[in-house]
Order: sequence, then C-alpha cells, then structure tokens
Amino acid sequence: MLARISASTTFRPLTAISISRRYAYVNEQPVSRNQGLVELLQSEVENEKRMNTDEHGKNLPPASRYRIRSLQNAIHVISKLDFEITSTAAVRNIDGIGVGVTKRIREYLAGTHSSQPAKDEETLVAELESLPGIGRKRAEKLAAAGCRGMDDLQLEKYLNMLTPAQRVALRYAAHLERPATREQTEIVTDFIRENISPKYEIVPVGSYRLNAPESKSIKVMLFHPDHVHIPVPPVPLRGSYTPYIKPVAVSAKSKDEAPIHKLVVPVLQERGLLAQTTGIGVRYFNGLARIPERDSEGRWQPRRERLAAIKEGAGTYRRTNLYMMPVKSRGAALIYHTGDAQMKKLLKHKAEKLGLYLDELGLWKWHPDEREGEGAGELSSGFWQLLNSTTEEAIFEQLGVDYVEPHRRNLAQVR
Repeated sequence: MLARISASTTFRPLTAISISRRYAYVNEQPVSRNQGLVELLQSEVENEKRMNTDEHGKNLPPASRYRIRSLQNAIHVISKLDFEITSTAAVRNIDGIGVGVTKRIREYLAGTHSSQPAKDEETLVAELESLPGIGRKRAEKLAAAGCRGMDDLQLEKYLNMLTPAQRVALRYAAHLERPATREQTEIVTDFIRENISPKYEIVPVGSYRLNAPESKSIKVMLFHPDHVHIPVPPVPLRGSYTPYIKPVAVSAKSKDEAPIHKLVVPVLQERGLLAQTTGIGVRYFNGLARIPERDSEGRWQPRRERLAAIKEGAGTYRRTNLYMMPVKSRGAALIYHTGDAQMKKLLKHKAEKLGLYLDELGLWKWHPDEREGEGAGELSSGFWQLLNSTTEEAIFEQLGVDYVEPHRRNLAQVR
C-alpha cells in the first residue's frame, strides 16, 4: 500500500509505518503488543549468527543452532500474543518459550517495568505459592524477606532460601506443570533401552501400565540379571508378622555406590537424557529428563546437540523417576510401582491376614525362633523367608487373589 503523506492522511491502528522523504509505506502486518521484546530477541538472533559463524558465514556450532532455533520459536509465539507481557508468569505455560528465553524476558522486563506498583502481601504469597515445589510457609518467608514476585526469585538472595529441588522446580516450572503423555514415556523408555546394556530389562511403570493417557511423571523400572541382592525387612515385634519399621538413615556413600547411580544414571546424563537431579536413593533416581528428538529418518539427534539443548534449556522436559530392582523382586516391584494405591493397600492387608508381609522387594514370611518368649513390645528373633516374588501372577496366587491385568487394576477388580 502506497500513500502520499498529507495532513488528512490517516493510518490504521497497530500498523508499522516506514517513512521516506515523500511517501509512507504501510506494512499490513500488525505491530506486536510486545514489539520491543520481539526486536530484542531478533537482535540476539543476528548477534548469535554473527559471533559464531566462520569466515564464510557458515558452520554454526550445535549450541548456537539451538539458541537461534529457540529464539526464533519464541519470536514467532510472542509476536502473535494479544496481550502485553509484564512478568514471566504470563509466559510460564506457553509452548515455545523455554528457560533461556524466559531469562531474557526477565532481564528485558527489569529494564522496562521497574516502577510497577507493589502487590499486597496476600497476592504476593499466592503468586509465590503457585510455583511448583514452593508451599505456603516458604512463600511467606520469601515475601517477608522482601521477594516481590516470581521474577525476584532469580536473585541470589532468594535463590539461597530455596532447596536444590525447589530451584530446579522454579527453572522448569512451565514443564513441571504439564503431564507426561504415553508417547513421551515410550520415547524415554526406547532411548534408555538403546543407550545402555542389552542385558537390562526396561519396563515403563506407574500410570502408564494402568493405561492412563497421561501421568504426573515418567516412571521406568530396570532389572539386570547381576543385580540380585535383596535387603530383608526389619524384624517385627514379638507376636507380630509385620516389620517394626524404624527410620534408618542411608549414607551418601551407599547411594553413590548403588548400581543405578554407578551404571545407569551417569550414562543417561552423558547421553543427554537426564537433565536435572531432584532426589536419589539406593534404588531410585528422581529428576528431569529432556524428551529426546529424532530426525526425519528416525535417528536420534546427535548427542552433542542434546547436551547443547540441555545447557540452553531448550526442548521439552518432564519429571522422571527411574527404579532399579533385584530380578527376584520383579513381581513385587511391578505391583508396588504400578498401583493403584487402593489396590496395593488391599493386597498388603490380604498378606497380613495370611501372616505375610508385602513390600516393593517381595512377599515375605517371618519365622520366629521356637524358644522365643512372649514379651510384648520387644523385638522378635527369627528370620525372614522370601516367597516367590519374581512374577506378579505368583504373588496374586499366594495371596488367594485372581490375577488382574495392570490396565484393569483398581479396587473394584480385586476380590
């Protein structure tokens, strides 16, 4: 559209105008409500290209390619928003805006919205409490310390008030609020299967085995023929057949030397699957996995690109729980980590009625010493016998319960 400039000339609202000496060229593309931010991100794309290409303007390194791709995706998304971004909370759940871009938005806003009116305390606490991993008490402490909202949590003063798990939750808030799909669980399971020893049996568990369309996290269980040690339950009190559970602290050394942390987790971190750790135990890993991508021919993207994406915060991340269990505990472990909760409770109750004990490591029978007295409240003496726990069917049979397929497991199906 070409128009001569005159006093009577009017232009459509929200249109970009380029003015030469005699004419105004009106771009039909509407100006973004966040044009300043869009222009900032566009300049970062150009800087990234200029600073990291060779003398021929080619051969961008993987990390730069990912930064450029994430910036371009964000530009496309932000330019189409019908509202002005005034805080990073506004983009927390928007696809295409990752951790790195969110940081840039925060820095941009710090320079353009430095004089916003203060929020009342209740509004502030509610905003902080809405973040994954931050409860009411922590939110109140942050507010009392002077934290003015989500963006302030990036300051070292307030980050130091958070646990490591809370820091991870804050950085990946947009990802953690979304469930894991069955497809994502299958992708992660396939990736693990193709990147560790073929001796492992790898089984997706949790809601996936219940045939749920999505779940809070990706849960994967591993078994290895050489992993056979099964710790026995604590001894029961006299006259009882269930363990007297007393909390026992597990040393950091025991966790570090556990097979899952020596043989599995380091490999998956080096291969660009596991991005963050939020908790570990002798038989489990809790953290975040970056969902790996395939190219048009079905091959996994190169390892260095996966690692570069994690460093940049690009891609899709989901909560992930890995479990490594002894092979003779296979049946009990699958029951325990499949669910549902009510069914597990009922099976444990049936075991107790039979004088047995069921946990994630097996179905157990306590044999007290024949000479044991009747001192109530005292620890018993004797030994635990591990009954057949290698298959789910065997455990159901020993409990006198008809076997129920995983996808039908709920209280109504168990007699």
